Amino acid sequence: MALKEELSYLRSLGVGALILEGLFRTVVSPVNISVTDKGTATFPVIQQILQQSNKADLKVVLDFCDVDLLGGIGGKDTEESNTLANIKDALRFWLAQGVAGFTICDTDEAFSEKTLLEWRGVLQEFNSQNERIILVKQRRDNLPNLGTPNTTLVDMVIKSILPKSPHLLSGQEVSSAIETHLYRADNSGVWTSWMVGGKASEKLKKLLLVLLMTLPGSPAVEHDSDIVQKEDMALNHAIILREDSNPESESSYTKKRRHVAHALFTSLSHSRAREEALLYGTFSFLPFHSFNSSNSSSSSNSSNSTATPPPPVLAFLRSWGCVHFLILLNIGPQTRSLDPAWAPSLPEAGVYVASTGMDRMGATSLETLVLRPHEAIVIKLFEAGGYS
Repeated sequence: MALKEELSYLRSLGVGALILEGLFRTVVSPVNISVTDKGTATFPVIQQILQQSNKADLKVVLDFCDVDLLGGIGGKDTEESNTLANIKDALRFWLAQGVAGFTICDTDEAFSEKTLLEWRGVLQEFNSQNERIILVKQRRDNLPNLGTPNTTLVDMVIKSILPKSPHLLSGQEVSSAIETHLYRADNSGVWTSWMVGGKASEKLKKLLLVLLMTLPGSPAVEHDSDIVQKEDMALNHAIILREDSNPESESSYTKKRRHVAHALFTSLSHSRAREEALLYGTFSFLPFHSFNSSNSSSSSNSSNSTATPPPPVLAFLRSWGCVHFLILLNIGPQTRSLDPAWAPSLPEAGVYVASTGMDRMGATSLETLVLRPHEAIVIKLFEAGGYS
């Protein structure tokens, strides 16, 4: 399929931007704009993506994270000034090609208020035609104050839900990371975007997708052929373009898995597009201790009283006026049910919006709801006798 059709297909899924990662392996300047990682992507290829993305109404952001923008010059003021001037020329070049913005990591040596001011000045030269943005990938626990209370040097901060780890994170580690990151109040005034970031098991993959797509802010979903069902493509609301995906033979199981993943992403994306509660609604955690293991799960573990307790079920609400979306995440390997007295202020009934298995449909009652292992569910709640 032609690139234009593939990008139009991504746009139809609700994807609004492509973040192109891993393209540059050295100092970015006008003289080496075609130097890309592994030599697999050249300037003409990037230029074609930019042209076709603009036609498909997709914004393109270039990711400069982990690129040695300063060229190892350290604190040499004269050389640094010349290097920053070259970088500004390179930014102007890419903006003239149609790039919508740039990403930098807060762990990069070049990351500073001075660098962001320089970048902001260049972007303002082009903002008369289309809005251009600066994104920061936050890897540290906290970002410095970047700007005044009424202005900011950063348009969006992309945060990772899971920490970087050389091994797959356990259910307990995933649960702890989610709670730690989402409990933190963010008063920076900068629009937040979320990405998974770390490694979790395949069983938790769709659960984390549900989490990303229902949090306040913008989800940034890494390339996944299960979702887009196209090879060599990448990036989400932001989606993220890379060079490392390999086609695999499709067994019947693989086809079913891809079908479910695609249906889940499409359902969540379309729900975000039409539901104010998922776009602008308030976010509130609900008590986790009100979930019980089912009888079968409890009895199977009764012989091992010293076993590590299963990760809690995480629950939160997205609310806009009288409209509420309940998101439930069962991170553990056990079947879990809700306590009958759980959250008495909530409506008892609702309708399924999405689930990780995409096999739940129609109305449901919270009193009888049972969560399967590693399952996430999105429910739109409604008052008895009403449907909104």
